Amino acid sequence: MTEENKDDYEYSHTKFFNVFFHVGVAFNILLVIWMILVYTGIL
Repeated sequence: MTEENKDDYEYSHTKFFNVFFHVGVAFNILLVIWMILVYTGIL
């Protein structure tokens, strides 16, 4: 494996992790909002 390929692999892996992390954060925020709405009896 050349240095260039190694850098490219690490970049794409980091990019994937960032996308996955942001999706997880957004999902948690939505879940918390939904739980608050259910708890307060709005839904």
